[in-house]
Amino acid sequence: MDHELGAGTVVAASRDGDGDGDTEQDAIEARYREWEVGRGAESQVPGAPEEWEFSLGTFRLFLIAPLGRWFAHDALHDEWRDTGVGAGEGRFAAVGTRLYRRE
Repeated sequence: MDHELGAGTVVAASRDGDGDGDTEQDAIEARYREWEVGRGAESQVPGAPEEWEFSLGTFRLFLIAPLGRWFAHDALHDEWRDTGVGAGEGRFAAVGTRLYRRE
C-alpha cells in the first residue's frame, strides 16, 4: 500500500506519482547502509547535511542518519517533520502538492 504524507504523518494511499527522486533517494540510502554497517559507538555521520537531502517536486526530504528516518521540510512552519518512514522502508513520490510513500 502507498501512503500520502501530510505534515509529517502517513495518512492516505496512492500508487501513481513522480518517482524522479528514486535515484537520489537510493544513493542516500546506500550511503546510509554503508555508514550504518561500519559505524562505531561514536562514529560521526560522513559528509555535509546537504548530502543527506534531496528535492522531489516542491518537497525537500532529509535522511537523519543517526535516527535512520526520513524527515520532510514543512515550509509553512520552517521545520523538519518526521515522515514516519525509515531508511529502506519505501520510495517517495510527489503528486501535485501531495507527498506519498510508495511501497
